[in-house]
Amino acid sequence: MAIALSEISRKIADLDNIPTVPALLVPLLKRLGEPAEDVNVTEIVNLISYDKSLTAQCLHMANSPLYGRWTPLDNLRTTVIALGMQRMRDIALSCTLLTLVPRGRTSVDPAVFWEHSLGCALVCRQFAHKIGFPDPAKAYLAGLLHDVGVVAELCVVPEEFQAALDLARSQGIPLHEAEATALGLTHCDSGKIVAQNVVVLPDDPRNAIQPMIAAIRKLMAAHSDRSFDGIGICLPGRADPLLEEAIFAPNLKWPIASIKSRIQKATELRVEMDNVANACALSEVWFGDSDGLHDLVVVNVSEGIGTGIFANGRLLRGANGMAGEFGHVQMDAEGPECGCGSRGCWETIASNRAGLRYYQEYRGTAVPSFAALLKMAQADDACGVKALEKMALALGRGLRMIASALAPSEIIIVGDITNAWHRFGPLIEMELRKNALSGVPKLRPSFEGNAARLRSAVALVMNGNMV
Repeated sequence: MAIALSEISRKIADLDNIPTVPALLVPLLKRLGEPAEDVNVTEIVNLISYDKSLTAQCLHMANSPLYGRWTPLDNLRTTVIALGMQRMRDIALSCTLLTLVPRGRTSVDPAVFWEHSLGCALVCRQFAHKIGFPDPAKAYLAGLLHDVGVVAELCVVPEEFQAALDLARSQGIPLHEAEATALGLTHCDSGKIVAQNVVVLPDDPRNAIQPMIAAIRKLMAAHSDRSFDGIGICLPGRADPLLEEAIFAPNLKWPIASIKSRIQKATELRVEMDNVANACALSEVWFGDSDGLHDLVVVNVSEGIGTGIFANGRLLRGANGMAGEFGHVQMDAEGPECGCGSRGCWETIASNRAGLRYYQEYRGTAVPSFAALLKMAQADDACGVKALEKMALALGRGLRMIASALAPSEIIIVGDITNAWHRFGPLIEMELRKNALSGVPKLRPSFEGNAARLRSAVALVMNGNMV
């Protein structure tokens, strides 16, 4: 039986049955991190010796080709002295990772998982040295734990994770794409989720801000052991973040005046506010696969369509902050009426709402949500597939417009449609490539679903620190 995304997120956020690291790891790492003049080799050897499995793993790894020893190391004391504190710290951390991977629940091989994580850790440390990162040990740990979300999924939803593995293998698609289809999130999301809440706002916009403030305060209280740098707010429209006035927000049905100042005053935290597509573009630069040197366009596909443009090393806003409103470029003069007052805008034929409308036209009955439409299409419902194919082709035509106008190096798609990218992504790209005037930009999805938008709010705060 499929588990709802909200339930998966809740279980991961509340996860308390993840395998624990050996109790001796904390004091061991503390001893290994002491200044050289304070290191007590005997104490370190005794700590490791308490755990026979860790002892065997440390000796095995110390004698592996990784450390290039010509003579074998056959006891812990010799190993600690020969390899030094930093290498012993690395070995202890990486060997402990083996204990975190649940065995027997799926076809995941703990040894292969460990080898992959260790390889990433070593590469991260080398990169840290190359670019002058001040804390190579932190880079090593980040690389080692970059797939910790897999451990979370193995503990919470092993059957669904196995289904994602099977899908990835059978269709030859990346694991994160298969996870997005089978679970609605990826192990990248699982490793990052600290807490996530959905706040139901009242119908009257005048009463909406207070529940938001209450939810923020509750979250801060629940995580009082953490520091909070700021609050990011992503809006489905264009707004002046300084004057707090809506510039253009046809899909936002309640006013945004005073949101920023009221939340800032109530929480005593800095608040950064921007259009969601702009925020997603910043997020790609901060956290994504972009190097920040090449031009990119992020297309956010939801109830409407918004675009964020990152070019020449900065976010482009244009006059009055209106750059990027490709969703309201007319594609069909006789098309459906748009919230902006025009007809046949790109978002009326290629957004989630367009997909729902196509389904109703084909089937004669409505589908309750876009998520439900995706599930129907993935179950080979003929009308569901046909509706999303039509939406995909319209999306590709609009991307062709962006490619011709801006010639970006890459275009990134954000939104629920990415959950079925393996099926509809090729149609979008095929339409993008038709009659291309110049080189076709790289097209890729962000497989993080709603997490991409949440992450973009973090990017707003981080970018605000740079201003």
